[in-house]
Amino acid sequence: MRTKTVSKQLPTIIAAVLLSLVAIVGGAAAPASAAEPVAFSVDDFSGKSMGDLTLVAPTANSCQPSHGNTIQQNPGNLQIFINTHLDASCDLGSIQLKWTAPVAVNIEQGGADRIAFQYAYAVPDESGVASAGIRLEDINGLVATGGGMPINGGSLGGTIQALYVQADPNGPRAIDFPQHFDKKHVKSVTLEIAATKNDNQPIQLALRGIAENVALPGNLPPVIHAEDTYVFPVDTPTEVSFTATGTPFPSVALVGVATWLDVGSAAGSSETKVTLSGTPADYADFTINFTASVPNEDDAKQDIRIVVPSPVDVDYTSTTAELDEEGPVVLGTASATPAAGIIGAVSGLPAGTALAMDGTDVVLTGAPTESGTFQISAIVGHDWATQSFERTLVVGEAPELAAVDSAVVARGAAIAQIDLSATGYPAPMFSSTDLPPGLSLSSAGALTGTPTTNGDYAVTFTATNVMGEDSQQNVIITVGNGPVLAAIDDVNLERGFEISRIALPDSGFPSSVLTTSELPDGLSLTDLRAIEGTPTTNGITTVTVTATNDLGLDEKTFKVTVGDAPVLERIANAQVVHGEPIDPISAQASGFPTPTFISTALPVGLTLSADGVIEGTPTATGLSLVTVTATNVFGSEEQTFEIEVGDPPVLTLPSAVEIVAFGAYVLGDVVSDADAVVTATGLPDGIAVVTDADGVRVSGTATLPDGVNELTGTAEISAVSDFGSDATSFEWAVVRHEAPVVTLPTEMRLTVGDDVDLSIAATGLPAPTVTLEDLPPGLTWVPGESGGSIVGSPTAAGSFTANVIAVNGVGGDVRVPVTFVVGQPVITLSLSGASMKPGDSLEVSGSGFVPGDTVAFWLHSEPVLVATGTADALGVLRVSVVIPQDTPAGDHTLVAVAATGATGSAPLTVIAVSTTLTPGSTAESAAQGGASVPTASAPVADTLSSTGGETYQFMAVALIALALGASLQVVRRRHS
Repeated sequence: MRTKTVSKQLPTIIAAVLLSLVAIVGGAAAPASAAEPVAFSVDDFSGKSMGDLTLVAPTANSCQPSHGNTIQQNPGNLQIFINTHLDASCDLGSIQLKWTAPVAVNIEQGGADRIAFQYAYAVPDESGVASAGIRLEDINGLVATGGGMPINGGSLGGTIQALYVQADPNGPRAIDFPQHFDKKHVKSVTLEIAATKNDNQPIQLALRGIAENVALPGNLPPVIHAEDTYVFPVDTPTEVSFTATGTPFPSVALVGVATWLDVGSAAGSSETKVTLSGTPADYADFTINFTASVPNEDDAKQDIRIVVPSPVDVDYTSTTAELDEEGPVVLGTASATPAAGIIGAVSGLPAGTALAMDGTDVVLTGAPTESGTFQISAIVGHDWATQSFERTLVVGEAPELAAVDSAVVARGAAIAQIDLSATGYPAPMFSSTDLPPGLSLSSAGALTGTPTTNGDYAVTFTATNVMGEDSQQNVIITVGNGPVLAAIDDVNLERGFEISRIALPDSGFPSSVLTTSELPDGLSLTDLRAIEGTPTTNGITTVTVTATNDLGLDEKTFKVTVGDAPVLERIANAQVVHGEPIDPISAQASGFPTPTFISTALPVGLTLSADGVIEGTPTATGLSLVTVTATNVFGSEEQTFEIEVGDPPVLTLPSAVEIVAFGAYVLGDVVSDADAVVTATGLPDGIAVVTDADGVRVSGTATLPDGVNELTGTAEISAVSDFGSDATSFEWAVVRHEAPVVTLPTEMRLTVGDDVDLSIAATGLPAPTVTLEDLPPGLTWVPGESGGSIVGSPTAAGSFTANVIAVNGVGGDVRVPVTFVVGQPVITLSLSGASMKPGDSLEVSGSGFVPGDTVAFWLHSEPVLVATGTADALGVLRVSVVIPQDTPAGDHTLVAVAATGATGSAPLTVIAVSTTLTPGSTAESAAQGGASVPTASAPVADTLSSTGGETYQFMAVALIALALGASLQVVRRRHS
């Protein structure tokens, strides 16, 4: 076996291997160059091998290794043949070469950090043709493996190496060592080479530096074969020997050898013998540090004890020990070399103790838990000499007086016996000093008697025995009587003010301890046996004072009231509704105890309760100045305020109002309470609720948009006062008002008998009412919307002044005078002949008469009534007139005179009676033919106008009326 330096250049590798061989043969590994790593090799090819080489044979069903592999040892190399095509069931061929050491090898020898195998060539000549793995097994059976090391085909060869520690992630693979793997004691190394392609092609390669196996053992670690202790009797020549084995033979070293001790050694092939000899003159006990070393192996070490024993010398000291007193107590000594110890069982020990050595002292350890006399027996010494240790030990207990409580006893009364007790061995005796008069103590510790005098007595009790110091207890025995408290009166304390001390006197001895039940906050019981302080919290506390001493107690109870004088909060003035239950008015007052309330001058019907609530139903209106007083034991306070009793407001409004636009409008006295706040919504623009010194009213000037004559709506109005509220609504209409306007001609002409239907209209807003006064006879006024009609027929001619009166409430009445000129009708007469003889009958027809009018016909110039008649419904009249016989010949006029005054005329010629008539004459023609002779119609008087003239007149009147906004229509019907 060997270590070697791995390099890429073959000459350097060979040189390093040769250097390593020299170092191993010489017995020490030379350190490797710092620049080159050191590798362990299974064989150095120079007769140094780690062990036998074995070609691992395959099992029947295994492919690792594969079947048919061979190796051939040549000078300087080992040729390997991996046969992959002989076994068709194995895809990849592989071979395993195992080196086994006879004992173990150190794979880190010479500082090696890897295992390396060099190969000279590999075929086929392909990159990565094979892959190598390493398997290591140590002497403990732990296995380490490494793999994945590539083998490249070709004649250049290369190195298979497995690092112990992975230094570079991209470098050679590292071996995976399990925990506790012993690299210094490796039993076997197995190299496995496997093909990387399953093409059944055999692989050949040659490992350099692998020689024939010579089966030389490797180094063996040193092993010491010696006793732990060697004895040299004093003054006696003595020799002892022991060995250390190993390969090669171990070198040895001893440290701590005494000067009287001689050391000798002899080395064989694998053993070194050490001899110790000498004659000690003194007793001794010491240790030699023995070390055995083999190159490249861990040293073997052992401490060897050298003893020169002495006899045991025993001496005795103390004979007593205290009960429960923790040791150690030195009972004696045991001196020896080596140091003496307690050997075997010890008998006779007090319970709770043990026997031990402290240097040369034999000591009792622990604390004896029982008293008495004990015979202790033990053996002391060492492995080469012993001595008996016998000792009589007395365990005693110093007196310990049990605690004695101070006592309080009643004067003049026999006390209950008080028995003192104490521990100790032997039993203690009791004594006392300064007992109260009348009391005594026996030696057995019984305290009895009847005390006679009050006081505090400092008494000392003592317990005594022979084991140690006396034990004493100092106590106070008080002789006295129970407490008695004086009576305590109830007290009232004002919060926040320091109180006068409340004394709590009592009698009794010893002085009593005063306690109280819970006191009001801020108060405390002081050392002056009084209650003092400043109370901070209102309340009533029942306080129990207790006076206590050891002879009894006494209690007294009293009441403490902590409070404040009343502070009455301001009471706001109130307005309440007459005749209705009021909302309670609470008078709020701080103070404790809770104040009670009284009042003066409450309104009739209201009352004040004791807890400050004003309630009731006021029965009369008015303003009352009320004083309320709050009172408790600490004082009183009053507040004065007003209670006003009133009625709620009542709104008085019409259900609907009409408001003239652009005119001042006032609706006053809308609410019963002028102090009420009146608000409204939905009022027309320009109208609002106004409150001033004159009261509350709805007023303003309403407006209307152009072209709008009326707007309507609903207003909601409410009134609120301190006494209540009211609300209502009303309908409103804003209308545009214009004064009436009547436009008429100042004069209108009519004719008697005409049928008249004359319409007269007036403008204005609202629509005016029109009436007429003083119409001509026969005419009447028929009222209509915004006017009316004049109807009827005039019955009398003349000039009549009538008044047209238009009224719409805007401004005053509008009176427009109009003159009616009534004329007679135009009568038209037609004659059946223009020339007549006296006695002839003449047919006369007339038109234009008033229907039903009586008409008389007169023949002028000397008026002669020639006929009468009555006009029909059309104003037409036909009569026959006989020319009177005495009517002179000449031109005459036939005049028709109506009873109404209308007249009409027609010319008539009366011819004289002739006896001879010329044919074709006019008269004859007229007489014979009976034809009517047309005559011109002419008015009788200047007041009569032609029918055509009247027609034009009425047309003119109608045009004027239309232009001025009045409607005028005249309908005339005449007879034709």
